[in-house]
Amino acid sequence: MESSRVLIDAAVLLVTVIGMIITGVWAIGKVREDLKDNDSEIVKAMNEEFLVIRREFGETVTAMRAKMTEIEFYIRDHYVTRETFDTVLNRLLAEIRTLGERMETNKISLENKIDRIKYPVIEGD
Repeated sequence: MESSRVLIDAAVLLVTVIGMIITGVWAIGKVREDLKDNDSEIVKAMNEEFLVIRREFGETVTAMRAKMTEIEFYIRDHYVTRETFDTVLNRLLAEIRTLGERMETNKISLENKIDRIKYPVIEGD
């Protein structure tokens, strides 16, 4: 009788242990699913926040680029060093002189051609 009682107690203990293991595995699975759901929500929130930060940073960089271009145009339009101005002016005057000399040379050449057409040279006179 006592050995049957020990067997029954051992069977009850075995069933209890197996039930506890199954319940533990089920609870761990449930917690894991909850964590997965929470992780995906956290990841989505982080992605949205990252996109907002990225967009704002992109807008900041674009605004800085536009401002730099504005500053470059302002400096270009309002500030020229005296040395640069003199250099450009001297180059311009030299080009105008060269152009004038070429025009004078072409004018003389054209006048000679017109004179030859108007007053042809007759050989033997």
